[in-house]
Amino acid sequence: MLKQIGILNSEELSKIEIALAQIKTELEEGKFEFKSELEDIHMHIEFRLTELIGETGKNYILHDLEMIKLLKT
Repeated sequence: MLKQIGILNSEELSKIEIALAQIKTELEEGKFEFKSELEDIHMHIEFRLTELIGETGKNYILHDLEMIKLLKT
């Protein structure tokens, strides 16, 4: 959806998809590192996504939050 409305380009979307697949694998294999300072699974995934893809991850998270706010109104 974010690519379709021009927020992400193809390269950014690909990076996010690959990173999310890696996170899923880490969770399934019990290799995902949980940190006590992070509240919930959402924060853990955001943190790991940013670790894996840097600024693209941060941009995705910010746009994701903006979209949620828009959808709630």
